[in-house]
Parts: sequence; C-alpha cells; structure tokens
Amino acid sequence: VKPPCPYFEKCGGCSWQHLSRKEQLYQKQILVEDSLRGLSKTHEFSISPIIPSPQEYHYRNRIQVTAVDGTWNFRRRHSHDFISIQDCLLVEEPLRTALRAPPPQTSQATRYDLRLTEDLKTVITPLDNQVELVGFSQVNRFQNTQLIDEVLSSLVPRPDGNFFELYAGGGNFTFPLLENKNFSHIWAVEASPLLVHQAHQEIQRKNISPKKLSFHLGDVGGFLSSRWPYKNDSVFLDPPRVGASPSVIQTLGLSRPSQILYLSCHPVTLGRDLKQLLQLTPQYKIDFVKPFEMFPQTDHVETLVSLSLG
Repeated sequence: VKPPCPYFEKCGGCSWQHLSRKEQLYQKQILVEDSLRGLSKTHEFSISPIIPSPQEYHYRNRIQVTAVDGTWNFRRRHSHDFISIQDCLLVEEPLRTALRAPPPQTSQATRYDLRLTEDLKTVITPLDNQVELVGFSQVNRFQNTQLIDEVLSSLVPRPDGNFFELYAGGGNFTFPLLENKNFSHIWAVEASPLLVHQAHQEIQRKNISPKKLSFHLGDVGGFLSSRWPYKNDSVFLDPPRVGASPSVIQTLGLSRPSQILYLSCHPVTLGRDLKQLLQLTPQYKIDFVKPFEMFPQTDHVETLVSLSLG
C-alpha cells in the first residue's frame, strides 16, 4: 500500500507502513508460529489469532526526538544523520501538537523524551544519563489495557499461593493484579532503580501493606537464588528482548510453580526460553499462546504464553 507518512522511506522508525493492516497482522502471526514450531514436537498447543491494537496510528504516548537548529529530528534509516520532521503519525494527538511547535533552543543537538502523563499532559524532558534510566514503559496504552485484562483473566491463584512478578518495571501489571487477585503475597522484582522508586511511590500513595506486596530492586536471577517459588505459586515474567537469563529459566524449571505466564516482545527468544523450560520440566502443559499487536506499522509483536502443571 502507499505509506501515509511523508517521511516513511527516510525515517528509521516505521518499517511496515508499506504493508496493509491485514498483511501486517498475518506476518506477525507467522513470526510467532515459526518461532514456536519446534515446541510442537513435544507439546500440543494452539496459537490464537493475533489480537489487533485498538488503534493502528496515533497510539504512542512516548517518543524520543532530537532538537537540531530549531527543528525536531529523527534519525535517518540506517544512518546517524538527522531528518527534520513536523509530525509523526504513530504518536497521540497532544504529542503531534508538540512536534509542530519549535523545540527548545539549544546550542547543540539535544535529545528529548516527549511523553504524555496519565491526564494526557505533554512533558518534554532533555535526556541525560540519569533520565535514560527511567527505562521501559508500555507506550500503547490502548493495547496495554487489553493485555492487562488478559493477564488478569488468565491467572488462577492457588490456596496459600504467592505470586512472583519478574522484570516488573514500574508496576504496570503489579498494581492491577493486587486489586483484582487474591494471592497470599506478591513479590515483584525489577533492576531499574528509578522504576522501583516509581513503584514505591505508588505503594505509599495507595497505602499498600508490606504484608501484601514486596517490590525489590535487583537482578531477577539473584533474587530467585534466595527465594524460590513453590508448587502453589504463580509466576509472571516480562523480560526484555534478550529474554530471560539461563539461571531464571533453570530456577523456574526446577522449582515448578503451578502456573507460569511469559510475556515476550521477541518470538525468537521466547521460543528458546520455552524450549529450555520444557526440557527441564516436560510436565508443563502449554495452555495458550496469544500474540498481541502492540506496535502497528513495525515488525514487533508481543506474545503471552500460559503454562501450568496438572
């Protein structure tokens, strides 16, 4: 199809605007199926049709742009050069308005984080080493709502069971889970100091008892080396694109929690991690595989997998 964005062939952001919406969804479905094909030799499971994003454009609530000579800029595709822009069709409307206005005056090229607050106010922050530690957040709030609902509906607490949330970020899933599911205790683990600080602020704001939730700063593998999940416990992990570390997969395979939910942003590392986990504990049943279109106009796809023991 004809890409609607005038910067498409130059900008390095969108890679799939030249594909129809139907073709994008089909290709992402194929990416997930191909990455998990090897698991079908030992386990029976089906892959659900991909769940489309409610919006194919104007869905991002956060981007990074560079101010150069009084204009906003993205990087050119496969280059360190800049391309001056006045719009981006992926971002929500308030951010489009910000891109149409001149950036702050600077003496040199300066990178900025443009994001929306929960009440849709635009915040423009110059990026330095500390600010960049803010880390990952779900930039598609429309699809994120559906994803949270799916995680909540898929979790089945066992009697006296605890919940382990690994790679927890700032609590995107933690706090909805606390409000909607009755686990004995929730252990959340995240390596980013600023995201953990953000979560602790939310804990204080909501006056959440430490008897119900513990939010830990640290490496996930290191945390699991001293506190294993047990047979009545449930585990949710949402690792970065590199996937979970081998020590994390080994701990989960040996400790055998009753349910594991794995949310992946990279089908290849998802297939690798699931293969290793099922080799350690072949008794796990794959309940479902559900792809989500989190980033339309790109080749990225999120996948939620549920595993359980009988």
